[in-house]
Amino acid sequence: MAWFIAGQHPVLWYTRQGPTLAPAVLLLHGFAGSHHSWDAIRSRLAPAWHVIVPDLAGHGRTGLAAGPDHLALPQAADDLAALMAAGDHSRYVVIGYSLGARLALHLALRHGPQVSALVLESGSPGLADDDARRTRRDRDNLLARQIESRGMTWFASYWDKLPLFASRQGLPEPIRRREETIRRFHSPSALAASLRYAGTGAQRSLWEDLGQLTMPVLILTGQLDRKFCEIGRLMTANIPGALHQVVAGSGHSVHLENPAGFIQAVVPFITSDKPTKEVTHVKSAD
Repeated sequence: MAWFIAGQHPVLWYTRQGPTLAPAVLLLHGFAGSHHSWDAIRSRLAPAWHVIVPDLAGHGRTGLAAGPDHLALPQAADDLAALMAAGDHSRYVVIGYSLGARLALHLALRHGPQVSALVLESGSPGLADDDARRTRRDRDNLLARQIESRGMTWFASYWDKLPLFASRQGLPEPIRRREETIRRFHSPSALAASLRYAGTGAQRSLWEDLGQLTMPVLILTGQLDRKFCEIGRLMTANIPGALHQVVAGSGHSVHLENPAGFIQAVVPFITSDKPTKEVTHVKSAD
C-alpha cells in the first residue's frame, strides 16, 4: 500500500499484490467503490499476475489529494499511465468496472501502446446524444448536492436500492456489508466532485473513437443487466475484433455477483493473443 507521488504531490493511493516480475494487471473500481471492491478478484489473479489496484480520484484514501483537476477522465487516465510507468510497467492489462470501465477506455485510447489487453465490465463510451448528456449531467449534479447535504449514510442506502443493482440483493451478507462500508467510507465532498467531473453526463462521448482501439478488447456484461448487455453488443460492433461475453447469474456487478464466472471469462482472455468476436455466454459457476 502506497501513494503515487508526482513531483511533491500525492496523486493516487494504491495497493499491489502478486509476484513483482509477473505480468501487470490494473484494476479500476466503479463509482462509490474502492480497491476493496476487487478483493475477491485480486486474490484469484495474484498468484500469476502483479495486480495494481488504486482508489480512484474522488474515492477512498485518494479522495481529492491531487485536486479536482485530476477527476476528469482524460487527466485521471494520464495519472494512471504515470503510475504504471513509475512502476516500470511498460505493458499491462487494464480491467475496469462501470466508472472504472469508462476510465479504462480513456486510458486505452490515450495510452494504447502500453495497454496489452482491455476488459470493460458493464461500461459504456458515454452518451452520444447532447440532450441526453445534458439531462444526465443535471441528474448527476442533483445527486452530488444530495450527497453533500445528506451525507454518506443516506447515500449508502440510496445507492443500494437503485434498480440497476437489484440483482445484488442476493449477495452473501458479509459482501453486502463490506460494500456498504466502502460506500460510507468516502468523503461526501470528494464523491460529489467525482460525479461532477467524471460522471457520465460530464464525459465526452467516445462512441466515434472506438474504432481506434487496436489491443484485444473484452466486453463483459451480466445476463440480468439488459441495458448494458445491449450497450455491450453495440460497443462490440464498433471495436475491431472485440469479444462480448455475457455472464449468467449476474447483473451489473459481475465481479461481485459471480466472481467465478468473472474469472472464467477474463483469465483465458488476458492470457490469449487470439480473441474472437463471437458473443459467449458464461454459465454461473459454483
